[in-house]
This record gives sequence, C-alpha cells and structure tokens, in this order.
Amino acid sequence: MLNASVPQVSCSYQINSINCLENRILKTTLLKINSYFKSIHIAEPEMENLLTNALYDFQEVESIEINFPDFSRLHGNPFFKEYKPALELAKIILKRFSYSNNLERLDQTRYTIPFYINMPELFERYCEVLLRSQYKNVKAGYQRDGKSETRSGKFKIRPDFLLPDENMIVDSKYKYWLEPQNISKEDISQLSLYSRHEGILKKLGKNSSRPTLQFIYPKDEGEQNIDFSNSANKKEKEIIDCFRYPLNICLTK
Repeated sequence: MLNASVPQVSCSYQINSINCLENRILKTTLLKINSYFKSIHIAEPEMENLLTNALYDFQEVESIEINFPDFSRLHGNPFFKEYKPALELAKIILKRFSYSNNLERLDQTRYTIPFYINMPELFERYCEVLLRSQYKNVKAGYQRDGKSETRSGKFKIRPDFLLPDENMIVDSKYKYWLEPQNISKEDISQLSLYSRHEGILKKLGKNSSRPTLQFIYPKDEGEQNIDFSNSANKKEKEIIDCFRYPLNICLTK
C-alpha cells in the first residue's frame, strides 16, 4: 500500500533500439512508397534497388498503423540529427496517403499531381471581373511576378484595385465579417496606408482629395454584382470614407 506522505515520482525515457518509433515510421513510409511505386508500373531499376536495399536495412523493424499524433511523441536525438529531415519527409509522404496503412488500397492508387487553390487570390480575380464589368477604369494588382497596375514604391505597396475615376482604393478580403462586427484594425490600417502613399495617390490622379476606402468581402445571400452606389454598401463606423460591400459567395465555415 502506498504511503500518501511519500512523494510519488515517475520518469520516462526513450527506448534506444532498432525497433524505436522513429524507425517504425520510416519503415512504414518506405512500404507505402514501394507499394505506390509498383502500382504506377514505371520501370526504374535504380529506384527499385534503392527501395529494396532500404527495406533490407529495416527488416528487424516493425511497420505500424501511423496516426498524426504519433509525430508529437518524437523528441529527437542530438546524436542522430539525420532523423529530423527524414521524418519531416516521411510526414509529408504519409499525408499524401492520409496515414493509411492499407497497402491493398495503395495498390489501386494512381499518380496525381498535388495542387491547392489559393482562394484569396481566386476571390480577388473574381472581384476584378465584376469590377471591370461595372467600372471603365480599373487598375488591378497581382501577386508575385504578375504585371501589377497598382504596385508602387520601394516597398512594393500593392492595393488590390484602384478606381481612378471614382477616386477609390478597393481591397478584397476573403473573410467572413458577421454583422455587426467591425473590420479588424489590421485591415483598416493596411488600406489607410495605401491612401497615404504618394505613388498610390499619383496613380489615382487625385492628390488634392482624400480617396474612398472600399472593402469587398464574401457573404451568404450578398450582392450578385459589384456596384458601390448600391445601398448594400455600408459605411464602416468611426472610419472616414470607409465602406464594405458584401458579395454573394458561400463559404464553408
């Protein structure tokens, strides 16, 4: 029987053996790669030999059903630093297969090119199409190496859109702003910075007057088109000449 007055102490330690968790994860990853490689029926003798030799080195290691939390149990070892990049790569590969250890399922897998959709950029381009259908003079900004009509200055300040005829700076935000919640201070500060930049004001051609700040954001049952004269365009409280316009886009919350 334990004495309650005596402090209870427990300790944990890492098991240093060839069958450690790190090696189990690496072996399971190799099995997935090997199975997938066979399923795509590509003759690569060098790759086959490399996989065969690697699996031979892991013959005394068990394969396991891996889940995402397993990686949080890895503490790393300063004497074997080469494990870190190998396990990071294994994590990426396992995500590709949804951490499934079902090799029969992998046999049916076919090669697909991984991709993702940049939804904020897609929303911005959608706004551009609607703006150009309503307003004649629209200057658009583009990410990365695209030819931006709004980028200015040594800091590459880039508003999403400029409407010189309307003396307006427009920013599209792929966010939900639930009424009557206000726009964040960070978003307001960003758009206000644009309105005080000499290069931006020069592109607007309205140096003598304060430009209107305009946000476009997605909202269920919002407007189908963009027309800032619409009554749906609401003024942002406390901010001079700042408005937000709801665009009919359904987002998964």
